[in-house]
Amino acid sequence: MKLLQHSWSDMLVLDHIHQRMHNNLPDETTLHNGQKFDLLSLGLLGVPSLADTFNDITNKLQELKFDVGDYICIKFMLLLNPDVRGIANRKHVEEGYEQVQRALLEYTLTGYPQIQVR
Repeated sequence: MKLLQHSWSDMLVLDHIHQRMHNNLPDETTLHNGQKFDLLSLGLLGVPSLADTFNDITNKLQELKFDVGDYICIKFMLLLNPDVRGIANRKHVEEGYEQVQRALLEYTLTGYPQIQVR
């Protein structure tokens, strides 16, 4: 539970970036009653001043060809943060984090050898 409490906001932002990039999530949508709903503001957790940073990160991830495999690994790495205070089994979380990190490295080297900084 502590891991989820620590990572939920980062995972929400990551989810929004992923949906925006791969499922063409618009920045704004119109509800059935005609009211406009700002999805970008939701993705920014209500801090619209971060829109430029959010767009810069999204553009950089597009350049790096950020895909579903990356998304899944990064999401697990956000969740499995061994530095979260008060977790009961830090060693187990650390091992999980390192395992996902190795899987992401292998995936990157195998799937995208042409992108050196990935």
